[in-house]
Amino acid sequence: MDTTLTVSPDTVAVNPGYDSDWLKAVYQYIITATQDGQTVGIVAAEKTFTPAEAGQQLGMSRSAVQRHIVNGDIRARKHGSRYRIGAAEIQRVRAQMYADVLDAFANDPL
Repeated sequence: MDTTLTVSPDTVAVNPGYDSDWLKAVYQYIITATQDGQTVGIVAAEKTFTPAEAGQQLGMSRSAVQRHIVNGDIRARKHGSRYRIGAAEIQRVRAQMYADVLDAFANDPL
C-alpha cells in the first residue's frame, strides 16, 4: 500500500463529527497500512496558491502579485521556476490592504 490519503479543510468543515466519512477513511487507511507492516505518518501542509489564484483573492492581476513578490511586499516560495503563496500570507496582505485604505481615509480632511 503505497498511496497517499489527503483530507482537506473543506472536507472536515462539511462533516466534523466522529462518525464522518473522512474520519472513517483515515481510520481504514491506518488499519490497512499497519496490517501491511507499514508505518503511517501524518503531515499537515499549508494550502498554497499560484500568483493568479492569489490575485483573484486579493483583487489584483497575476502580474501585480508577481511585482509585489519581487519587491518583497508579498512573501512567496519558489517551486522550480514558479511562485507559491501561502494562505496565511494572503490573509496578511489582505489585512494590510484594508489597513492602508483605512489609514488613507483617516488622514483625508474631507
